[in-house]
Amino acid sequence: MKQKYLLLIIILFTCLFLFSTPSFALIPGDFGSANNGPPDGVVDFEDLMIFALAYGSTPADANWNEICDIASEGGILEPDGKIDFEDLMIFAMNYGKRDKVSDVEVITIIYRSSMGKLQEKITQIEEDKFQSIYHFNELIEPKKGVTGYAIYVGWHGYYQASGYRVYRSVNGGDYSVVLDEEISGYTWYGRWDHNVSPDNTYSYYVTAYGSDWETDASEIITRDTWLPPCSLISPLDNSIIADSTPTFTWNPVGLTNFPYESTIDSGESDLWIYDNTAEEKVWHPYFDDMTTSTIVYNDDSQATPLVVGHSYLWQSSGYGFDNNGRLIAMSFSENWDFVYSGGASAGVTEVYAKAKTYNSSRMLKIMLNELEKDKASSVYYFNEPKESKEAEINHLITLYWSAYCETSGCGYRVYRKINEGEYEIVFSQDAPTGYDWYRWNDNEAGPGNTYSYYITAYDSDWETAPSKIVTIDTWLPPCSLASPANESIITESNPTFTWNPTGLTTSDLPYGSIISGDSRLWVYDNTANEEVWYVRFEDDLTTSTITYNDDGQATPLTEGHSYYWEYSAYGYDEDGNQIGASSSGGRDFIYSGGMPAGITKVYARAETYNSSRMPKIILNELEEDKVSSSYCFNELEESKDTGINYSISLDWSAYCETTGCGYRVYRKINEGDYEIVFSQIAPTGYDWYYWYDNEAEPGSTYSYYVTAYGTDWETEPSPEVTIDTWLPLCSLISPADESIITDSNPTFTWNPVGLSASDFPYGSITSGDTRFWVYDDTIDEEAWYIRFEDDLTTSTITYNDDGQATPLTASHSYYWNSRAYGYDENGNCIAASGNGDWKFIYSGGALAGVTDVEAIARTRHLSTMSKYYLNELEESRPGKGYFFNEPELSEKAELNYSITLSWSAYCETTGCGYRVYRKINEGEYEIVFSQEAPTGYNWYEWEDNEAGPGNTYSYYVTAYGPDWETDASEIVTRDTWLPLCTLNSPPDGTLTNTNPTFSWSSGVPDFPYGPICSGGTCMLVYDIDTNDLVWLICFDDPATSTATYNQDGQATPLIHEHRYGWHSWGYGRDENGNWIATSESEHWEFWYLVNL
Repeated sequence: MKQKYLLLIIILFTCLFLFSTPSFALIPGDFGSANNGPPDGVVDFEDLMIFALAYGSTPADANWNEICDIASEGGILEPDGKIDFEDLMIFAMNYGKRDKVSDVEVITIIYRSSMGKLQEKITQIEEDKFQSIYHFNELIEPKKGVTGYAIYVGWHGYYQASGYRVYRSVNGGDYSVVLDEEISGYTWYGRWDHNVSPDNTYSYYVTAYGSDWETDASEIITRDTWLPPCSLISPLDNSIIADSTPTFTWNPVGLTNFPYESTIDSGESDLWIYDNTAEEKVWHPYFDDMTTSTIVYNDDSQATPLVVGHSYLWQSSGYGFDNNGRLIAMSFSENWDFVYSGGASAGVTEVYAKAKTYNSSRMLKIMLNELEKDKASSVYYFNEPKESKEAEINHLITLYWSAYCETSGCGYRVYRKINEGEYEIVFSQDAPTGYDWYRWNDNEAGPGNTYSYYITAYDSDWETAPSKIVTIDTWLPPCSLASPANESIITESNPTFTWNPTGLTTSDLPYGSIISGDSRLWVYDNTANEEVWYVRFEDDLTTSTITYNDDGQATPLTEGHSYYWEYSAYGYDEDGNQIGASSSGGRDFIYSGGMPAGITKVYARAETYNSSRMPKIILNELEEDKVSSSYCFNELEESKDTGINYSISLDWSAYCETTGCGYRVYRKINEGDYEIVFSQIAPTGYDWYYWYDNEAEPGSTYSYYVTAYGTDWETEPSPEVTIDTWLPLCSLISPADESIITDSNPTFTWNPVGLSASDFPYGSITSGDTRFWVYDDTIDEEAWYIRFEDDLTTSTITYNDDGQATPLTASHSYYWNSRAYGYDENGNCIAASGNGDWKFIYSGGALAGVTDVEAIARTRHLSTMSKYYLNELEESRPGKGYFFNEPELSEKAELNYSITLSWSAYCETTGCGYRVYRKINEGEYEIVFSQEAPTGYNWYEWEDNEAGPGNTYSYYVTAYGPDWETDASEIVTRDTWLPLCTLNSPPDGTLTNTNPTFSWSSGVPDFPYGPICSGGTCMLVYDIDTNDLVWLICFDDPATSTATYNQDGQATPLIHEHRYGWHSWGYGRDENGNWIATSESEHWEFWYLVNL
């Protein structure tokens, strides 16, 4: 009999390849299902067994089964009273066919955060499905400490289907489509439904479809029961253990009485331990219950021994089954890590290397987070990718490693070998503790060589054995974005994105060490701070265009919102490790929806300070994510160094596609009504605008929104931002401001904010950090920056403590500052506290020196208001200045040229003087000025009244005494003067208009103009009778040639019968933003009379 069945099966599978005709009615041959169940819509092995038992029988035989009598002679689908070859042929023709999607499984899942290996474990659960499985999406990682819920819907592929639809009903309501996607070629399919809650009942069915057909609904499966959660106890997360057979304990699901909620009839549980270093499972014990809560490693002698220095992940899970033994519910604990040290005090546990290709260093959080998404804990960055220009292709290798250190003073060394060379140390640095991952970029690496690395941990008298070796020899080709263009404004709600992909096809693989790849597109809502679309192109490095929401999964674009988009490609080795990444860099666009203007993003920050002197260092750090231009409507109010001041800084991004756009700030204090506190027409061409509410202070709650407006329109309000918490004051101690130091590694001390972990939440502030800067003012570059993560109490540090500082240079001038920041629960910076920058000079033991030299080529008419103009030019030079001479006087209509040379210096002896050396064109340097100088000044200025257009002038300055002279300062060269700035109106005379309009020609030409790369224009009004400056306004747009008095709300009202002077000038900057040329107009006057 067995031989008969065997022969029948052989004949059957031969026939399966000969006949294939789809049928969408109940299929002949579908006799039943497992466990003697009813027909299930598929002709499969269960039907074969039923048919084989009845084959050759007639009604008189004991094995007769009338449902198997399906055909008569000629293949006619009519019973003929015998089960013979005719029936076999029909059965064979239909074997494997279905009249609906079958094998649908629906499983409720409860899980915790840090699920880095969950998908791998679920794959093991599905290991009985040896055919390929396609998952439409991935399990979403919940926030730390949050319990996640999902329902997994899986099904068997349908014959000749081109796509599938999943229908869902909630609490008995109507069914709606939750998945509709064209896909084929896989045996099994699965999708996670994340939009679920344990308080609801969910029913699902699946259909398959083709070009002109759709199957009937599959079996409807309903789920309303979740297992209780389970969680881990010990070993603790990120612990370091020395015991080779540790004891694991956890809080199990804990069910003992079944059925549970009338659905779950039995349960099991397991423990899963994974070697992160070796990337393999090392132990997986099962328990026939849901109550086991502890076990000793290798209790069943089936575990792989723990390896010293390896990192491990462990997890516990529970499984619930229905009365047919079908898995219907799962409960997963969080994943915890531990390191098995074997008694060693430090070690490197995991190492990864990735070759990165990018054409912009603006590889925002999206790509980096994606690259590091499996690293759920904290990452310390030793350095950053090198800066690149937008059009430049860059390459590097990023090394990641996890490590542990149970002693003080641990550092890490990276050893590198290029091609067949020897290993050499390319990086060595002490590292802060408290991090699980460390990252270092080898910015020297690039295509054409093979790079191998290993890492060690070290201290003063020990170094660990090398980590595993990782090798990189392949970079992906570059990719770049095409459209929408950067900073574009679009009206299409479903724009088409196009890009230049890496372009590797299947035939190109393997590509060096890369044997497979995928690519991904992100769209991120900058305004709402959330991802709105993510598309992954599996095994695809060639797709180059897609329309927004092509898959129905995107969040609709919102009018007035700013968006960021980016494309990246990834390459994998034969083990599936990601070893290559190619990033396009990112672009921004605004979806206007047809609106001519709008506010796209608003931030607010409470400022605590005892000086408004916060130069570029601080502001650049605060605004590090704002890569484009900004316009400040006002400044922080000046304060005395001993006073504490408060303000709220409001900054917003906006767009305007019409003329005459302005912005209004509405403010509400506590429970009051919103009122306009600021309204002003704004210059165009900026991406960010800033305004300080200098009236705000602790004790009240301030809420704001911003609108854009024109002559007859105003936009809807922006999102509201609210501030109610200020940080305590942080202030500097030493080195003192304007001090001169000789120690090359000085110790810096300050009074920190002082909030400890137990102080949080502190009002709306839930976390904070401290940042410390040292800035070389002589060469205009950052010398040291260090950030104290989650730390508002550190109060001292020694220069170059981390080995990353640039050595101090003798006779250079430096600024330093420590500043604290507070963040809300969403990670937004909502508070800052700091002192103004303090300055010191590193003398290196020299008694005198020149620390900074600047030169400005000046074009001007005579102006009796030059001192106010000079103050504006020298606003970046705080402290007192000494003028050795003045510009030469000229007749009012006469044009004059000169070069103003200014320098900062120090002198710790008597009788110091300064010499100016000048070279004209290719001549020799000669002394053109030499004079002893009074002490007590921060900077000195000398006017070269002989300089003018047509020549190139180079200068350096020295300090000297009776028998000594310092080395030359840096050399500055000027060869370009701006054209003349002239006034247009109002002319000298009488004015009666309260807010007159001033017009002028700035004299600033199109750029570049010689070495001048950018510029702007300013104007001021001066009350001659009171000797007061009553209005000063500047524009970074040199084309601006008109201003209405008090248009920014900052002018002092004009006074009846007072005489006023007004004046304008243009300025030019070099590529580093330094003022190198100015053009000053003549001085005109008017008498203001109220028109009675």
